Amino acid sequence: MITVICPVYNEEEYIENVLKFFIEAKPDNKELILVDGGSSDKTIEIITKWIEKHKNIRLMHNKNKFVPFALNLAIKNSSGDPIIRLDAHTFYEKNYFEKILEAFDKTNADIVGGPMRKIGSNDFQLAVAYATTSVFGIGDSKIHKIDYSGESDHVYLGAWRRNLFNEIGYFDERLLRNQDDEFSY
Repeated sequence: MITVICPVYNEEEYIENVLKFFIEAKPDNKELILVDGGSSDKTIEIITKWIEKHKNIRLMHNKNKFVPFALNLAIKNSSGDPIIRLDAHTFYEKNYFEKILEAFDKTNADIVGGPMRKIGSNDFQLAVAYATTSVFGIGDSKIHKIDYSGESDHVYLGAWRRNLFNEIGYFDERLLRNQDDEFSY
């Protein structure tokens, strides 16, 4: 079984895309743990309706609101291996989980992930997507190179072997941002 974790906060506009993707994606033997950071929109209501139909979806509440707390809470309450992180604002290829599992088998790595393909729906988002795809905007980070395959200093979102957390610990909760970069380091 694989574990899929997703921190959420006011995601009513995006959460059904994640839930639909999770249910339709292979493999079938998986669990999804959503960790809400105090949403004030309809996020909880939407998730609750999906939980009623799908016993492999759970909702937890993150009283500390920030992502590293959500990640650690979900990991500590999960049972699958590997543990795969999703983000509610991301769209996934239908074979995403299969590609993650294939990468683990092929590389024997502790952490794997794919490239970040940026899109935008308004002028500002399009400008940010363009800037963070450029060497001038983001440096030479390999996660922004769509065709790159190989070792990297970090990955987008990430998937981790369960035993890694027993070996080195969890995400640093003092880092409210970039805790994933620090963990990879």
